[in-house]
Amino acid sequence: MTVGNPIETQFDWEGRTIRLSYYPLKWSVIDHLEIHVENKEPLPITETGYYSQFIEPMDPLLTVEEIVETVRYHLEAAAKSRSWIEAEAARKQLSLF
Repeated sequence: MTVGNPIETQFDWEGRTIRLSYYPLKWSVIDHLEIHVENKEPLPITETGYYSQFIEPMDPLLTVEEIVETVRYHLEAAAKSRSWIEAEAARKQLSLF
């Protein structure tokens, strides 16, 4: 396996544009995934709109489709939590104050 250029893509999830950057063999040691949300909106996996994960090197390298599919899976699973459902309901609720 060789050190690769970053794989970058974006997709929409629940009205949010999510940008992914996947760095195979970052520092020639480990794979790195970064998740950024436009406008720093929260996700069920991060309150700040940014998430960083180091993972075991993949051989063969993940494809763009596999990266998106994996992130979507984790978002959907985390979105089932009571805390996320409540936070989303509160975020969507209009406030007079």
